[in-house]
Amino acid sequence: MDQKVYQSLAFISKNSLELGIRHRVVLAISEVIYKFVKSANFLIILIFLGLWKRKRDGFETSDWYLLFMFAALFVMSVFYTRQTSYFSTRHGLTLVLPSLFFAGHGLDFMAKTFHHGLNRFTSRWLFVRKYLLYIITIFLIMVFLVQGISFKRTEKFIQKEIGLWLKEKGVQGSVIMGPKNLLRLAFYADGKFLEIPDSWEKIADSIQKNGVRIVVIDPCTIDQDCSGFLANWSKAGLFLLQGPNEKGGKCGIQIYGIY
Repeated sequence: MDQKVYQSLAFISKNSLELGIRHRVVLAISEVIYKFVKSANFLIILIFLGLWKRKRDGFETSDWYLLFMFAALFVMSVFYTRQTSYFSTRHGLTLVLPSLFFAGHGLDFMAKTFHHGLNRFTSRWLFVRKYLLYIITIFLIMVFLVQGISFKRTEKFIQKEIGLWLKEKGVQGSVIMGPKNLLRLAFYADGKFLEIPDSWEKIADSIQKNGVRIVVIDPCTIDQDCSGFLANWSKAGLFLLQGPNEKGGKCGIQIYGIY
């Protein structure tokens, strides 16, 4: 990180960076575990059930091969995260692949458990008992499909849309200032991200020193990110841009240009 950019960060951000430098391996391990669980989604329950079932029945050679493969991928992922300080759910999917075998055994175990529970009910449940494994499988597939085809405007999609819009307007390579939760926006705009100072008094000086061209904020959290911004932004040569943020509602991302 450029020293000028580092000095412009809020005090808590500097402390977080120092903490991250001292504990890079611990942070990398926790991030890989988190992204693995997030990538596995609902399958993580089946994976753990399948591991428990295979351990109870006795691991076979094929099981050990998958476990060793998972361990190797996990170590590789930790080293990758330590070096790049980044690990996405897309990368976490690599760890899920060797675990799918155990998820299948977990699904079988779950179906058998539910089947024994349904034996206490009347014959009206005969069809459910007979095809329970397929019913659970279809249910899980439907859950994943609903997640995949949902067109809800999430924060990530909004940031991507605004970032690409800014790129089309010719701001690629420019410095974009904003709270750290909007860093993704600068990535899609091919811009350089600068965290907004924690108080209004520091804004004008930081904009001038770092050549900031665009300022982006969330109006619902800006008072915590930078106190006094909403009351004083017009005094620092900023003007409000009308972009794709208009659909974001009350807390839609606001974009400001610099005169």
